[in-house]
Amino acid sequence: MGDKTSQKEKWGEVTNYAPTESDLRWCRELVDLLKDGGIWGCDWGIYRIYKKDKKLEMETVNPLMAAGEFAENHARTVKAFGMIGWEVSISKEVWKQRGEKDVDEETL
Repeated sequence: MGDKTSQKEKWGEVTNYAPTESDLRWCRELVDLLKDGGIWGCDWGIYRIYKKDKKLEMETVNPLMAAGEFAENHARTVKAFGMIGWEVSISKEVWKQRGEKDVDEETL
């Protein structure tokens, strides 16, 4: 297999976003509202909610969004949800949709 590239290595530090208390409250309300296994759709893609694991996993990416814009929005999602104790990851299928050829769990 070829070299593995993490999101951070690929796009660098993409954001200096600092979630506000209002942003964090919105995140908490979203995960409270949705059922386990439910989906959250946003401009840059679709995430599946795994409440038991406190995890959001991106399953689909908006193909019309530029890589930098996608990276910025996803990084903000990772940061905000991370601050309320949730993990955010990208599924292998999304990496493949974006043209990534060699991805494993450690890079996501």
